[in-house]
Amino acid sequence: MLASEQHYNCYYLGADVPGLDIVDAALKLKIDIVVLSVLKSPSDAQTMADLNQIMSALQDEKLTIWLAGRGVGYWLSQNPELPANCHLVADLDDFHRRCIQWQHAN
Repeated sequence: MLASEQHYNCYYLGADVPGLDIVDAALKLKIDIVVLSVLKSPSDAQTMADLNQIMSALQDEKLTIWLAGRGVGYWLSQNPELPANCHLVADLDDFHRRCIQWQHAN
């Protein structure tokens, strides 16, 4: 919603979308940024598997992944090395700041 308010072209896929569907949508839509929020901590096994699929499939793509939510800490405890194109978003203020920085860079 924050990105939409700033007039970015956004595609909301919804909650509980399988990881490979997110990857497919990102590649077909040729998006610049994938924003993922992991709410549950610890995350369930399916969420962890989906997040691993997304990170693996998109790590070499020319897009950025923004990862946020309280469940991110748990995922990081299992996967301490982030792909180079993945950035952690601390909170809503950080998200807003990143949106502005991205807008000025592009």
